[in-house]
Amino acid sequence: MKPRTTLFLVGLVALLSGFVVWDHFEGTPTEERTSKGKRILDFEAKDVTHIDLVRSNQTIVLDKTGDNWDMKQPLASRADDGAVNSILDELEFAERTRVLAGKELEGVNLSDFGLDAPRIRVTLHSKKRPIGLLVGRETLPRMLFMPKSRDARKSMSHAFPCRSA
Repeated sequence: MKPRTTLFLVGLVALLSGFVVWDHFEGTPTEERTSKGKRILDFEAKDVTHIDLVRSNQTIVLDKTGDNWDMKQPLASRADDGAVNSILDELEFAERTRVLAGKELEGVNLSDFGLDAPRIRVTLHSKKRPIGLLVGRETLPRMLFMPKSRDARKSMSHAFPCRSA
């Protein structure tokens, strides 16, 4: 073999080896990637610093100070950290059963799913960005959840029917 060909092959092997090592230490495992791909919302509970829960006639506002949660509205008091963390865990690991997109959304309005006046609006404020979730009308045996977006049509393409407990 010519020295030029040998050098090219050695460089190619080094490049591929470097990619394999990088993927092993820095890449996302397949199971984790698959699990995250099924989730309704993409956030980590530990990063959330403020929560707004809005029902038709009630608003609950929670703020995180250090490791503790404080309720700011409807009255100022200390929140149950375990309950707040439980809610965040449920939201973080909630999985969708199906994505509505394309032809399924032709002629569909937010009101068809009860999302024009959702039962619950959840806004999670984190260090990165706010994340919203609308909980629509319950249809047996599912409930419709939709990540909130400024563009209603874009949001509809990410509506997820989920099994209710």
